[in-house]
Amino acid sequence: MSKFKQLLTSHPQIWWWVATVFILAFVAGLFQFERRISTALTSLNNEHLNLLSLGNSEFNRQLGDIRNSTRLLDTHIQDLLNEKSSMQAPQALRRVGATLDNISQLRWVDLNGQEKIRINFNDFSAHQVSEQELQNKSHRPYIQAIQQTLPGTLLLSRMTLNIENGKVVIPREPTIRAMLHTVPSHPMGEGFLVVNFRLTELMSFLKGLSSPNSTLLMADDTPQWLIHPAPQKLWSGDVGGPRTDIKDTWARLASSNAVATYIADDQRIFSISKLTIHLSEDEQRVQKLFFVAQTPSQFYHNLRQHALVPALIIAAIILLIGAIALYRELITSYRIRQLGKKLTHEKTELQQALALQERLRDELVEIEKMASLGMLVSGVAHELNTPLGAAIMSVSSQQSRLHELKTKIEAGLKKSALDDFLKQSDASAQLALTNLERASQLIKRFKRLSVDRSSEHITHFHLLQNANDIINAMSPQLKQTPVEIKLDIPKSIYLTSYPGIVSQVLQNLINNCLTHAFSPGQHGIVTISATKHDDHVVLTVQDNGNGIDPLVADTMFEPFVTSGRHKGNTGLGLHLIHQWVTQVLGGHIKVDAADGGGTLFTLILATRVKEASDSTSEAVNS
Repeated sequence: MSKFKQLLTSHPQIWWWVATVFILAFVAGLFQFERRISTALTSLNNEHLNLLSLGNSEFNRQLGDIRNSTRLLDTHIQDLLNEKSSMQAPQALRRVGATLDNISQLRWVDLNGQEKIRINFNDFSAHQVSEQELQNKSHRPYIQAIQQTLPGTLLLSRMTLNIENGKVVIPREPTIRAMLHTVPSHPMGEGFLVVNFRLTELMSFLKGLSSPNSTLLMADDTPQWLIHPAPQKLWSGDVGGPRTDIKDTWARLASSNAVATYIADDQRIFSISKLTIHLSEDEQRVQKLFFVAQTPSQFYHNLRQHALVPALIIAAIILLIGAIALYRELITSYRIRQLGKKLTHEKTELQQALALQERLRDELVEIEKMASLGMLVSGVAHELNTPLGAAIMSVSSQQSRLHELKTKIEAGLKKSALDDFLKQSDASAQLALTNLERASQLIKRFKRLSVDRSSEHITHFHLLQNANDIINAMSPQLKQTPVEIKLDIPKSIYLTSYPGIVSQVLQNLINNCLTHAFSPGQHGIVTISATKHDDHVVLTVQDNGNGIDPLVADTMFEPFVTSGRHKGNTGLGLHLIHQWVTQVLGGHIKVDAADGGGTLFTLILATRVKEASDSTSEAVNS
């Protein structure tokens, strides 16, 4: 117990941790509570959407059937009256109206709104209204609307209850009237074919779509309920009763065509979609209907109760885990403090090792530079050996012939011998001079390279000459491989930059091609090209070799990355190229796969490099 108190006193922040655990438990429990409710509401939303979608699609399908049926009925009436001259119009209306069981009335109305023929359909019977009972419907809005149309126009009335003689027909019949303005050539003349479609079965079907958790309701834009489980609320506006009881929800539809899983003040849950019925073919007359998926408030009460239990369990588990974690923290904190000194010591050793690694890296960079310089020295020495050997041979031969001349002079020199000596001497001197001049050119090229690379000053130089010098210096190395170097650099390109760095970059790129681009014995071509623009030069080095190794494609400019470590490569060549190009030569470099195979290095170099800063000088030295 004393040890535990000691740990508490050594950790004054422990009480903050305790508070954090309690807060975390509360937040986790709340999150679990909200997540379960959100998951349940998401599932309910999907159920609502499915219910609304079924209601919308079925209602739209019925409207389409009503429009198509009206035109088909009119076509059938015309066919009957044209084919059977003995058939009267009432008989034709009675016959075609009997083909559909959802027709309650079929009427012919003249242009003044006066009913001329009306057939009432009830179950399987049809009844023609007497002439005395026919009414003038010119005061009805749907007749006034069809009177304003052109022949051939089809209109739908608003969906209302069927009303006869100013009274609602009992039992109630939800009705949509389809009105067709017939053409003057119609067998019955120009007028209006009015078909009353009874929607009782449609309403029953839509009501039957409800599930235990979701009830499908429907309202119009008056607003009044058209489908509702409480019969006293149905068609309340048409019969003079109260309107719908979710006015706060209608307000949400003012800015949206749908409301998803809205929880009302009484905790009923609603999802609402708006359906716009186009009553006219020009879509100017519309009626808005609202399909409402309603879930009772008891569902939300049960949902909250069921979500509370796992939330409390999660909070308790987190409190338990937090208590265990805090206890373990107190126990292990002492050990951590003991390890602190050891870690500090190891940190010091790691810093020393890192410094050593940096020094080794600098040495490897220097070795890489010296290796490339050594290759140039070796190549120049090899190239010088041939012309100097020939010159020595010529001078030695001339010296032997001079001794022979002296001997002949003592014995008596003939003119022919003197002429032969002079001729051979001239040839030997010419051969020695030619080879000495060749050696002199090699020494001049190497001197330019060595002076350029040892200099840290910006110089105005010829790019083609710089490239020729490095290729000539590498000629012994190039002769050992079947690789051909091609230059495509205009003579007019000059740079004001670091010529030694440029030659070092070209040498490293050529070495990279010789080492990695081609298989042993493979004939290859390396093309070095350059084009000049306003303030920069685009220098490309392209080979037709084996392409980029996928293992190093993304990291090839990083230090110590190489696919040829088994050949003794350090992986610093391309890294140095990247450093020189970006930090010294004022440009950038990228590598791509060349068309037709191989690799393409593209260097963007500044035509005029600014004076080097301290960091640039370090990059030059590196």
